[in-house]
Amino acid sequence: MSTTPAPRARVIGAGVIGLTTAMMLRADGWDVDVVTAEAPGDTTSSVAAAFWYPYLAGPADAVERWGRISAQQLATMAGADGFPVRAHTVHERFRTADVDPGWRTEMQDAAREDGPFGDGVLDGWRYTSWVADMPLYLDWLVSECTAEQVRIEARTLESLDDAYEPGVDLIVNCAGVGANPLAEDGTLQPVAGQVIVVRAPDVTDVWLDADTPGGATYVVPRTDTVVLGGTAGHGVWDRRPDADVTRDILRRCTELVPALAGAELLDVRVGLRPARPEVRLELTPGRDCLVLHHYGHGGAGLTLSWGSALEAAQLVSDLKL
Repeated sequence: MSTTPAPRARVIGAGVIGLTTAMMLRADGWDVDVVTAEAPGDTTSSVAAAFWYPYLAGPADAVERWGRISAQQLATMAGADGFPVRAHTVHERFRTADVDPGWRTEMQDAAREDGPFGDGVLDGWRYTSWVADMPLYLDWLVSECTAEQVRIEARTLESLDDAYEPGVDLIVNCAGVGANPLAEDGTLQPVAGQVIVVRAPDVTDVWLDADTPGGATYVVPRTDTVVLGGTAGHGVWDRRPDADVTRDILRRCTELVPALAGAELLDVRVGLRPARPEVRLELTPGRDCLVLHHYGHGGAGLTLSWGSALEAAQLVSDLKL
């Protein structure tokens, strides 16, 4: 008795969007492999502080929809003992008065905090969000993919056509900033973000001041370390850390959270957020197969990953028929 082989999808990119999309497609019955120029631990996703927070992504209606689905998934995951996603209290500071944050409806425990705050800060909110320890979280995504027979291959592609071979029915472009040359998409530009990893066991809450002069300032605890940031270098492709920027981030973060004074510096890294006016989720013709473009999540990869990957899988579900 013969059986019809599963349709085959090839995902480009092994960041949080690529791996989550591969999982969703596999769960929907596709035979999936992943081609990546960088190991998951070398992607921008691995650099990210990665807490649920819509940042540098559009359109607003899709971000709200995908973010809600991802929040529900992350909240469920955070309840699992030892899993690299945890719920944390977030303290956000604003430099304008009487702020009513757009994300507030998603945070049932959101409440305004009483001042006084630091210099220039006029308002503050507290709420619960979810933090993924991204190196460990990416390891988990890889292990889940492997367990479901998703193959991951390290290979650099010069074009989308290079991803095609006979038997591939669908190419899924989750290449992050790599989609700029691969898809010849000039609207996609990097927004470089430098972060510092320190050891500071007494810091257990997330702190955020997005409007600090010199760049957004954030302090995000991982499992055993704390990520400090950051910068937003629009159009910057250079991934080499800058020592002056490191000193400035340490200064800003310590002013926001004095408990960081004297923290042991462990690592400094730069990631390239894939930013464009809107996330691209679109089917187009490719070389002898269709191409699903799924990139441009800006600084909200984790925040949107489960929702947009689910919608990506639904968009191509009819192709299996």
